[in-house]
This record gives sequence, structure tokens and C-alpha cells, in this order.
Amino acid sequence: MPTAPEQPGLVVVTGAPGVGRTTLLTSLASAAAGTVFRGGGLASLRHVPGVALSRAIRARLPESDVDLAVEAVRARVKDGLLVLDDLQWADGLTLAVLPRLTEHVRVLAALRTPNNLPAEVFRALRAAARAWVTVPPLTDEAASGLAEKTAPELSAAAIAAVVERAGGMPLAVQVLARRAVRAGGNLSQTELGRSAPSRADDLERAIADAVAQLRRPARTAIAALGLLGRPELASRLGPGVGELVEAGLAVQEGTVTQEGAVAQDGMMVAPVAPCVAEIAAGILPAADRAALHARLAQFCAPAESARHYAAAGAAQSAFDQAVVAAGQATTDGERAASLLLAAGLTGVDVPPRVRLDAVAAALAVGRYHAAVRALESLPETNLTTPALRAEQGVLKAEAFLQAGDPAAALAATEVFRNALGETAGLPVDLLADLHRVRILAAVGVGDAVAVGTATAAAHAHFGDATAHPPAVAAALAIAAATGREAGWAAALDAAAKACEVAGRTADERWCRWVLAETLAADGDTSEAGPAAKAGAQRCAVDGAYSWESRFVALGLWVSALRGEALDDVVRRATDLLDRSLPGRARAYALAAGCLAAADSGALGLARGRLSGGLPEGMVVSGVPAEALAWVGQEVAWLDGVVEPSGDQEAAAIRQSALLLGLAEITEHWTAYERAAGAVGAHAKDTGRLATALQPPAEAAAATLRAWNRAAGGWPSSSEFNQAASAWHQRVVREEIRALLGVMVAPDPPDAAVPALLAAEIAAETAGLVVLLGRVRKALRRYVAHGRVAQRNLDERPRLGPRSSPLSARETEVLQLVAQGESTRRIATRLGLSRETVETHVRSGMRKLGARTRTEAAALVAAELGDERP
Repeated sequence: MPTAPEQPGLVVVTGAPGVGRTTLLTSLASAAAGTVFRGGGLASLRHVPGVALSRAIRARLPESDVDLAVEAVRARVKDGLLVLDDLQWADGLTLAVLPRLTEHVRVLAALRTPNNLPAEVFRALRAAARAWVTVPPLTDEAASGLAEKTAPELSAAAIAAVVERAGGMPLAVQVLARRAVRAGGNLSQTELGRSAPSRADDLERAIADAVAQLRRPARTAIAALGLLGRPELASRLGPGVGELVEAGLAVQEGTVTQEGAVAQDGMMVAPVAPCVAEIAAGILPAADRAALHARLAQFCAPAESARHYAAAGAAQSAFDQAVVAAGQATTDGERAASLLLAAGLTGVDVPPRVRLDAVAAALAVGRYHAAVRALESLPETNLTTPALRAEQGVLKAEAFLQAGDPAAALAATEVFRNALGETAGLPVDLLADLHRVRILAAVGVGDAVAVGTATAAAHAHFGDATAHPPAVAAALAIAAATGREAGWAAALDAAAKACEVAGRTADERWCRWVLAETLAADGDTSEAGPAAKAGAQRCAVDGAYSWESRFVALGLWVSALRGEALDDVVRRATDLLDRSLPGRARAYALAAGCLAAADSGALGLARGRLSGGLPEGMVVSGVPAEALAWVGQEVAWLDGVVEPSGDQEAAAIRQSALLLGLAEITEHWTAYERAAGAVGAHAKDTGRLATALQPPAEAAAATLRAWNRAAGGWPSSSEFNQAASAWHQRVVREEIRALLGVMVAPDPPDAAVPALLAAEIAAETAGLVVLLGRVRKALRRYVAHGRVAQRNLDERPRLGPRSSPLSARETEVLQLVAQGESTRRIATRLGLSRETVETHVRSGMRKLGARTRTEAAALVAAELGDERP
């Protein structure tokens, strides 16, 4: 790190806008010996002679005699330190005096690059300077730390996006982090530059001023990089590239030829900070920006060219390029993006075929909102044939299905079928789509009569199952899965593969989704997890990111149930929730993140997220809604709330057999604790539930039978142990709760201890620290009441031993961590530094034998908190 000069001389700190020159200047000055005289240039007063120096020495300078001005400054500063910021805005007299001062005075100055200093002045400063220091950009680690300090509520993914876009500029990191918070974590929703002159934002104003100092070719080159959003060949950016590189705003990498030389035509140029290029593009006048878009469109690939032509207002050229790009697309996502662009252009006569293809492509990748907009833009007068009208109806019904409104989808199929009358003249593929969407809509509504009617119609039309088109076969397999018909999983897998071979990717995704979700709903988590992962991988390859997010969220839900990598589940769910998600994906991600957070001890975090719920206006039904409702019950129980759950939550849990059983089990525990250990407070007849459950979710019925047997006064430890075995390697948290259930059984005390010891090991292995605390409390009660010999507990494995007792401050800090408080908030609340808070957290983790901060916090809450059973 540079230091202020100790002897007369000049040290210049230079760097790009927002890189931290002033901060470094202040730090160096504060560490220097002697009196510090601070001044600097002002953009609005650069025409006033000597103003930069006058601000430092608090005296006016002779304006017409440089020699006298030098003596005046020298006499005032003497052995002190003269600090001048923003030399790029300094007046002419200051710039003339400064090189001559360096023989007599210690001078520390900051100069932005680029600057508009005359060449001779710049050369004089370089010659006079004893040190010329360029401030480097922040490392990714330092930038991440600054972003987290600025906005601790941001997820890891949002912070990574901030760091990438800021390019190591501290000011940009802070500004973008705050904007990401306002955008709900989604930084892609923020736009830079367009309103900089009127808003006078610090970042945008600083960059806009720096860009204004560039010559026109360089301004055009940096703006082009901003519009492109990626590196580009230097030869295409024009002669301004060299100035950008010299100013530190861009970097270039060359392509090496076989002879070892750098090929100039292959030189790639990228902005050092993408946000600088964005702002440079944003501050262009609208006409210039449109003209630049049109120029860029001429050498880009068709998909990118179409976007540039659209931004330039050349609608017909944009349409032509978008259609070409759709034909060249290698993934469903690329094809959908190009067709939606073509269908959304104004001022072009878009054929109905292109609009319908755009809707179908959007639905294939799960972009149902975009599909609905494209459908609404399709004039009814353009649908001149029954086939076009039927296709529109099928697509509309599919959009309703993906949006989670199967009733509207079913109604839509009936409306257009009645309007068309006889459908025999329609193409076979279109008829197959019609039957498919009717079946799926009926399945979604849950109307067995409608499902039977729709499936019977499909069989009647297409005959034997071997003659069914892939779309119909897929829909029939989904209906079979809903009814849990024999071999439904194999039928779904076979239908998905057939659709893949036939190029029916949308049907393939429906089959894979229903397979994974149904397995999870039945509690077969060992199969549901791999099925969700495989579905996500297939969607990622095809660019179907909306569908991919569904599979990823479902996979997180399965991992939360299985007790796998809970901290990772919380992190990934948080990252996922920062994005725009379909309703089902958001519900699963929210349920997974809250359950994992609560199980790992972050009850405050789970409560906070659950209270926020889903975005306003987003309605989710079915299994994901049931998952959220049960997680709300479970978090309340883990948090010690023993009031009965509301009718609304209980009523919501009715479709998933697994979640129905889990809700009943949670009600048993809540009633047990509410009645202070009275086992019979929540006894229910499990006959109806048992018939609804499918293997392996029958473990829930086994658990409930054990509860009812205990309520009847019968020995039930063996039943709880059998239920735990049924849960094993499927839903680990329920395995632990079943083992914990032996404490309520009216059996001899010695029968409970082995199960509780097994539960202790399982809970610590999975990191379920709240349940671990409850298991240990149960074990302590047996010792306290003399119901079991101490030696039985002493023989258990030593799990997470403490090397020394926690201090009062460590306990206080970890309790705040358990409440979901960030390091910054804890430091502010307790009047400590962030480093001290982290020291207390690490010390507490070490003493408790905890692997994570949340585990340490939960252990404090469980073992040092109240002794509630």
C-alpha cells in the first residue's frame, strides 16, 4: 500500500471513477505526520484561478504570478502535507503551480482516469511525481464482503451478481447492492444510466462525467460494449479501444496465431466494470443509441441482431432476423425467445402461424405469462380456419394449466370444442393435443367423472393403446399416476421417453414433473430426489428455465424432508426465491427453505419468511400449498407454540397423503405439549387416513397408530420403533420424531432410552439441532426423575462435547443468531464491532462442537434455554 511522502515530493493516486481514490487519499492523509491541508478541484469552479489550492490553505493566491503563488503555498504549508483531490477538475493556476511545489512541499493528490488535462500538463505532473499509484479494483472476495456489509439481507447469488456487474468498483458495489435490495434481490431488474442526468446518482454522475472526457470514438466503443452486454472484437469497436484501455475502462485479450504473434483481428475487448459500459450506453441521446443499435445489428448473429434492430426501431428487420434465429435455434429456450420477440413487434404484419408458434414455444419452456400476452395480441379475425381456432384454444387451455388454473383450462376446452362442432376434419396431431389438454385439465381439477369422460373419449378416438399418439399416451399416464393405478411410475417414465423421441418436449416435461411430484407426495423421497434432479438437468440443457426452477425447488423440498445438507438447502432456496418463479416452484422453495432453516435452528428466519408468504396475487393450490401449510404448523411446534392450528391450515392439507399424515402427527405433538404430557388429548381414528396413504407414506399411518395405542394405555414403544424403521432413509426428521415418541408410551422407562439414544445420533448426524435438543431434554428428564440409571447415558457416544463453558457474551450473541439477526445487526445492537461478533460466534461453535453457526445457535437455544418438554 502506498504511503504519503515523508520528504518534499508528489505522490499521485489515480484510477477509474468509483474505484476508491478519495477513500485511499483520506486514509493516507490520516496516517501522515504533521498538519494536513486538504483541497481539490471542483467541476463547477475550474475556471477560477487557484481555487483548488485556495481551498487547502484557506487563502487567496495571486492570480497573475505563478512564482508568487508557489511561495504563498510554500509559506503556508511548510512541513505539513498538502492533499489535493480531483485534479481532473483543477484550475489552470493550480496545475501550473503543482509541479514546482514538489521541490519544497509534501503533496498527495488524486487524479481520475480518464481526464481532460492538456497533454503538456499531464506530462509535467508525471515528470514531477515521485510515485504514480494506480488504485486496483477490489478482489472478488473484498467486493463480496463490501456487498454483504452494505446489504446483509442479500442472498449469495444476488451478491455474486452485484460483484460481477460492479467490476471491483467499491462505489458500484454499494450502489448495486442497495438497488438489488429494492428489486427484491433480482439485480437484472435494475437499469443503469437512462436517468442519470436528472437523478444525479453518485455512481452514474461520476461515470457519466468520466465518459464525457473521452473522445468520441472511445465513447462510442464503451457504449457499444454496454449495449452488447459482452466482449467484442476490437476491430468492430473502432479506433477508440486504445483510449479505453489506457483509461482503465476496458481490457483486451488477443488470439495467438500459430507463429506466436497476436492476431489484431482476434483481439477481444471487455469492460473492466460492466456497469460502466451500461451507464455509458444509457446516457447516449435516444437517437444516437438507436443508431448504434442498428450498427451493431449488422454484424451480430440473428438472435442478437433481432434484439438490436428492435431497439433501433427497425421492426421489419427485427422480425426477419428473429424468424431466422428461431429456425437456427438449438434449444427450446432460444427458439421461444426469438419467436416471442417476433410476435411482440409492432408495425409488422405478424402472420398467425408465427404468433401461434411463439405461444407453443413459450409454453414448452414454461413461460406461460409470455404465452398469454402473445395470445392476447392475436386478432380473432386472423384465425380464418377451424384448425387455427382449435390450435388457439388448445394453447389457451395449456397456458391456464401451467398458470395453475385447471378449471379455466377445462372450461376453455369445452368452449372451443362447442364452437367448432365436428372435429373430425382437424389434423391428427391437433386432435391429439385437444384430448391431451382435456385429460390434464380434468386431472388438475380432481374431478373423477371428468377424468373418466376425457380418457374414454381419447380411447374411443385413437383405439388401442399401441395406436395412441405420444401426447395422448402421456396424458393417460398422468391420469393413471393421479389415480395411483398399478405400474403408474413405469408408465410415466415410458411416456416421457416416447415424447422425447418424438420431439414432444413439453409433454416430456409434464411426465417427468408428475413423476417426481407424485413420488414426493407419497413420501418416496429416495426416488423423488433423483427424479427431480434428472428433470432439472433435462430442462437446463433445453433452456427451459421456468420448468427447471420447478424441478430444482421440488428437489430442495425433498432434501429438506430427508434432512440432507440443510444449510445448503437454506442457501439454495434463498437464491431461488430471489428470482422470478412460477407459483408452484416458489411455494416448494419457500417450504423447503423454511423447514430446513427451522430444523437447523434458525427459527426466527423461518418465521420471518413464512410471515411474508407468497407474493400478493399469487395463488398456489395442490401439494405445494399443502407443503407450505404443514411447514407453518411444524415451525410453530418447533418454536414451542402449542396452540391448536387454525382451521384454514388444517383444511388446506387434504390432497397429499404424506402431508395429511404429517399434519396429524404434528397435531399429536402439539396437543401432547399443550396438555403437559396427557397422551390422549389428540387421539383420532386413523382408519380413513390409512386407506389414503400409499407406500411408503404408510409410515405416517404407523406413527399415528402408535399414538392412538399410547392414548389407549397400551404398550406402544415397539409400534413407535416400527414406524421409525418405516421412515428410515426416507424422511429422517420423522424417523427421529417417531423415536422420540417412545417417551409418551406407557412402557417401562428402560424401553425408551435405546430409542432416544438412536434419535440423538440421527438428529446430530443430520444437523436437526432443534429435534436434537428435544431428544436430549427427554433423556435428561429420565435421569432427573431417577427413571433410568446414569450409566446408560454415560455409555452413549460423545456427541459435540464442550471444551469449556460458554461466556455470557457468547451466549448472548448466539441467541441473537438463532433469532435470524445478521452479524451487522448484532454488532449494532450490542455495541460491538463485526469482527468481535464473528469471534464470539467462532468461539461458541468451537466450545459446542458445532459445524455451523446456526447449529451452535440452536444448541444454545435448546440446551441453555428453557426446559420445556
